[in-house]
Amino acid sequence: MDDSALVRDILEKGLSGDPEIEVVGKAGDVYIARDKIVFLKPDVIPLTWKCPNGRRRVLKRLMPQYPLPVVMVSAMTKEDSRITLDALAAGAVDFVLKPSTKLGTAFRK
Repeated sequence: MDDSALVRDILEKGLSGDPEIEVVGKAGDVYIARDKIVFLKPDVIPLTWKCPNGRRRVLKRLMPQYPLPVVMVSAMTKEDSRITLDALAAGAVDFVLKPSTKLGTAFRK
């Protein structure tokens, strides 16, 4: 779950490269994600913490109703490290580094 379609696509592509993983859904909004979680019943939920519609609260609300493993997807910033620690305290099982959406630069000497 991420508000950026580009990040969602990058995560899906990366996860789908593993034959043991099947991506069953994507969501850019906490309300859509909630509905998909109920309908698709995923085994694991990758979740970013900063997003519209109160995603900061989703983990605390989700865990009592749907105790699924949640893996936080976080950027490498000081603020995100605090947020990730809060998410782990709220029940997330692990975290991974958020993929960069910046385009690489090619050049010649």
